Amino acid sequence: MIGFRSPLDRHKAPLGKNAYSGKRIQKASVASAVFAASCFFTGQVCADVAVIVSSKNNETALDSAAISNIFLGKLLAFPSGGTVIPIDQAQGNSARTDFLSKVLKRTEEQYKSYWVRLIFSGGGQPPLQVRDDMEVIDLVSQNPSVVGYVDAAAVTGDVKVVFTIQ
Repeated sequence: MIGFRSPLDRHKAPLGKNAYSGKRIQKASVASAVFAASCFFTGQVCADVAVIVSSKNNETALDSAAISNIFLGKLLAFPSGGTVIPIDQAQGNSARTDFLSKVLKRTEEQYKSYWVRLIFSGGGQPPLQVRDDMEVIDLVSQNPSVVGYVDAAAVTGDVKVVFTIQ
């Protein structure tokens, strides 16, 4: 058969410019399987995650690219102006796992490695980490410069949702 390649043949040269990238598909499949398994085996419901800012903040919406750049230290101000201070959730939190995989497109290890390299090169500091959704909401509601993410079910009237991760 022309154009067919078994999974065992991935190490061979690609079939052409439209051939799949075995490594990319494999990484995406593994990441999806790990995420689904973590939801299933931990009993956690993989719910929507809301990216939030203070109700006093002028931002009405942020896109995935802007949010990613903020949490990777590449964007130091909101698109409409004003300093931005990202707040991260603690490792192991389901909102963090969803946020890292769906917005930053990174695993926990890749995210930590990214920040270690940036710190040692003098390129910045990682976002402040807090325990849970309620702590994020508390900090965000008090300061219009702060942006964070929480389980969408935890959102209160003190904050406003600028992006939802499904």
